Amino acid sequence: MDVLALGEVYKRNNYKEWKKISKNWDQGENYFSNADINVYVHPVIEHSGSTLPKRVK
Repeated sequence: MDVLALGEVYKRNNYKEWKKISKNWDQGENYFSNADINVYVHPVIEHSGSTLPKRVK
């Protein structure tokens, strides 16, 4: 199941190739499940600090 809609992204960027493989995207050859997917994350910390209340002495 392509919950990230990567098939739609592939379709927009490689339409001619998509037409050839669309029937086997998540069935048959199952290109989606057999694909190597790399995810690169570039986090940005905007506010740092404690979210816990301060101790009262």
